[in-house]
Amino acid sequence: MILELDKAILMRYCSQPAIDLRLLDPMFIYPSTILGQERAIVVGLEHVRCIITADEAILMNSLDGSIIQYELELCKRLQSNKHQKDDLPFKFRALELALECTCMSLDAQVKEQELEIYPVLDELASSISTCNLKLVRRFRGHLLALTRRVQEVRNEIEHLMEDYEDMAEMYLIEKKETMEPALSSVRGYNIEKLEMLLKVYFVSIDNTLSKILSLKECIDDTEDFINIKLANVQNRLILHLAAATFGATMFVVVTGFFGMNLALGNFGNSASFNWALIIT
Repeated sequence: MILELDKAILMRYCSQPAIDLRLLDPMFIYPSTILGQERAIVVGLEHVRCIITADEAILMNSLDGSIIQYELELCKRLQSNKHQKDDLPFKFRALELALECTCMSLDAQVKEQELEIYPVLDELASSISTCNLKLVRRFRGHLLALTRRVQEVRNEIEHLMEDYEDMAEMYLIEKKETMEPALSSVRGYNIEKLEMLLKVYFVSIDNTLSKILSLKECIDDTEDFINIKLANVQNRLILHLAAATFGATMFVVVTGFFGMNLALGNFGNSASFNWALIIT
């Protein structure tokens, strides 16, 4: 169901502060965020921006293609899991799908970069060209931006895994039913379930980050190889230039010697003068 809600209604409905809703605004770019609040989990991961309550997910920018895909996949999974014995609550199914979509999207972008960069690096290693150098410089800029985004998601997942209080805050159903004893009751088995869920996607996003770092290392190695080749060419040019300069200097010296106004007997000997001309 698609509803149009302004921020004031959404704040009252989910009991969320305005600053949390600003993090979900698709018109602005904010770091990746997963916040466990009193009545909702606020998720802002790449294109997936939503508020997850105990029994519903409120999606921002719901007409976007990636959000529609997220909604369809979530409904599909909920239907398929109806007849299965799985005690994973709705909010964690929705959170799991958000993490999965984000990790898969970032990994797909890295694979796309790999398909574009590796052929250019191979060609550049065999033949240096200005066009390929410009491409590599552009790819490096894209990788830096992609690295920052992947690092943000990784850091957010790692922060949740290390903070048991934040994970406890996410058990909305237990908090609604038991209120005060909630923070003590969710520890142990419940925390382990959420921790295992987060570990899966932490490993996934960490693997994606490793791919990016490996790709950046290949670019650095190629640039070092190119610099060595250019330095070698430069040294040979300097050597040729030095040899040419030495030859020109010898020519000037010999020419200057025979151009001086000195009374030498050799000037009367035509053979000696011809040899001087031949040498210079």
